[in-house]
Amino acid sequence: MELRYFCDSHTNVCQAYGINSPNAKRYHKGIQELVLMHEENLEADIIHCSFPCQAFSWHKQGEPTANDEANIATNMTVGDVLDRVKPRVVTMEQTGGLIGKPRHRKYWDKILQHFTSRGFSIRWKVMKFADYGLAQPRKRLIVIASCPGEPLPLFPEPIHSKNPKGTGLKPWVSVYEIIKDIPSDSPDHEIPHDLLHPQDGYDGISPYIVMTRCDNIHPNGKRRLSLRELAVVQGFLFNHRFFGSRKDVKTQIGNAFPSTVAAVLFGSIKRQMLKHYAANQPPKTAR
Repeated sequence: MELRYFCDSHTNVCQAYGINSPNAKRYHKGIQELVLMHEENLEADIIHCSFPCQAFSWHKQGEPTANDEANIATNMTVGDVLDRVKPRVVTMEQTGGLIGKPRHRKYWDKILQHFTSRGFSIRWKVMKFADYGLAQPRKRLIVIASCPGEPLPLFPEPIHSKNPKGTGLKPWVSVYEIIKDIPSDSPDHEIPHDLLHPQDGYDGISPYIVMTRCDNIHPNGKRRLSLRELAVVQGFLFNHRFFGSRKDVKTQIGNAFPSTVAAVLFGSIKRQMLKHYAANQPPKTAR
């Protein structure tokens, strides 16, 4: 599987993408602009969309702001993306509030219509990321869709469990387990000072959800996590490079679709697609 290109309107995010995926083409622009670049070949077998989610947050109150309206409009470009990219399979990640909060259902219905009106098959579920190797209690709405004539991939089965006894699954990954081997010279790994008022330590997954404005606590309860530790808890590799100020890096970490989960999801989809193609190849003609 090869990453052909990526698109983001944020400068620092694009710079970080370029550092970590130098062979992929970089589009520093909004998706609305990209789909109008008709001279560009954007066709791809699989595409992933992580549209802005703040407008659909479970905690969102009051009327939509101007920024919310802009983010909602970006989500509504999914039909244009399907027409322009012509993917075989699409994945999309969003907050569960999009389908769980009544005030947001009208937007979910519109997104569904973008897929179904074009003949796409679609399935969705709220995935508990700890069941797929992430060391935090994050849950997200994940969509899988396939174009007409393409089989619709299934969701991957969980790999981990909070109570794995007798299930054949692995236990949830603990924060300490994934951060203990971070090399001391890793980038963004400056160890914070001890807390003035230490907190209770914890075992297992983080009791926190890694977010843009959150300073998560180390399992020992004595200090906050370093940026690198925070990134690893969010599923990034030890050597992933970020770009920008400390605030920018925290935003990139908190907004990310965890690569730990992405690897499981896309790996499963790829295996299912290859299995289908292998089973449906025409028989070779004898010579």
